[in-house]
Amino acid sequence: MDGLVSPRRTLESYRIPLILRLLGGTTGLRPGCRVNRAPICSVVARLADASSKERHRVKRIVCIGAWAALCGLTTLFGAPTEALACRLGIGDRVWYDANRNGIQDSDEPGLNGVRVTISPGYYANRLDESTYVDSMITATGPGGDGYYLFQPVYCGVDYTVAIDPASLPLGLLPTDVGVGGNPALDSDNPAGTVVNLADTGADYSNLTIDFGFVAPACTGTIGNRVWYDTNKNGLQDPGEGDWEGALVTLTPGGSLSTDANGAYLFTGLCAGTYQVCVSAPPGTAASPFNQGTDDEIDSDGEPTADGACTIVTLPAFNTTDLTNDFGFYEVCDSDIGTGTPGYWKQHPGAWPVESIEIGGRLYSKAQAVSLMKKAGSGGDKSLTMFMHLVATKLNLLAGTCPLCISGTVGLADDWLRAFPAGSNVRGSSMAWKKGEPLATQLDRYNNGMLCAPSRDDDNEDDDGHECQIQGHFDRHKKSQQDDLWWDGARRRPKHRSRGW
Repeated sequence: MDGLVSPRRTLESYRIPLILRLLGGTTGLRPGCRVNRAPICSVVARLADASSKERHRVKRIVCIGAWAALCGLTTLFGAPTEALACRLGIGDRVWYDANRNGIQDSDEPGLNGVRVTISPGYYANRLDESTYVDSMITATGPGGDGYYLFQPVYCGVDYTVAIDPASLPLGLLPTDVGVGGNPALDSDNPAGTVVNLADTGADYSNLTIDFGFVAPACTGTIGNRVWYDTNKNGLQDPGEGDWEGALVTLTPGGSLSTDANGAYLFTGLCAGTYQVCVSAPPGTAASPFNQGTDDEIDSDGEPTADGACTIVTLPAFNTTDLTNDFGFYEVCDSDIGTGTPGYWKQHPGAWPVESIEIGGRLYSKAQAVSLMKKAGSGGDKSLTMFMHLVATKLNLLAGTCPLCISGTVGLADDWLRAFPAGSNVRGSSMAWKKGEPLATQLDRYNNGMLCAPSRDDDNEDDDGHECQIQGHFDRHKKSQQDDLWWDGARRRPKHRSRGW
């Protein structure tokens, strides 16, 4: 075969036919190496000195750099022997594996904007070495989104193709590698996949280097608190009670109830937009929302027909937002005025009940009136507390507004359990230091100075009180009496123990 190479002939006359004949139709370096290397090396040596035009023609038809390396040449055309590029390349897709199965399904989208790296890099134009390529950004291509193609790359070179993790959408993780046995559909290792075109087939291309990614397990959370806004200012002030058992609904998501601290927490949430709604408890209304400048203490729920709602957006799969609070205040639909202790002592016929429970003990009407009349004489403060609490309970049984006094009623009942009427509690005692503020609050309520009007102020406006002064005391209804029977425990929510 050496006779085929004649110094008298130009490269133009024999180069291409000879190389193709020597290959004998074989493909790739390894099959080609089975022929006599001497004539191939002779041609390769002459090509080293060929003109750029001649080099270009060889480059268009065959991949010769690996042959030159086999023949012991360290350079070819003034460059490393592996530097003569093939005309095809390495590709081709980065995609989002929505069902997490490690296989490219037809409906799964490609990911644009991801940086794919190749090492070592290469010159996009081997003849002038003007553009060096070591990475590219995925974009829309022949196969849709997520397309990339390194071309032209070199023969006989071990390339490492990888994904720059910093370029991935936030939180995405690699899917399983090598699933299913079909290289065209599986995912390769994004940390680095080695490709050598000399081993890949007739056209020296490998368009099966694909990378799939999945969303991580979602760890986002949304919370925080539902509370009773006693002063209706839309801010969480010290001493305002928590609402246990409030129904909180997340859409999309589910529902849960607040705990003993009024707290709620939805977990395992992905990035997205959610609606959080709280159903208003009976007899309450939603507080003003977005008051002040501190999102940690304001009420975030915009009032609705049956509660309050707010919109929360989690920008990432692991975002935590614990600033979604909801305030509610109690409203009263009663317009009945209160009676003072003096009124109830002087009008036993107006009592709505024949007996009353105070401090855990049941007193007949006559017994209660007798003890009330003793209050103020002898300095026994337990009788003072008894008198005010009886009047308050009678007012509530008659249907007056309970919102501002129910907690105090419960605390006063507890005090009289410890110090029953007639216990001879002195005004200077520690017991009375704890009891006097309760008695004062009861007295203010009985005199129409809190959320219920005085029964003597019928049909007058009561600016600043929750209840409008419209009704007459004797307009109470038996159903209201039954519902508001105060026994020291019934209908006394936990939050009211804080002074409601």
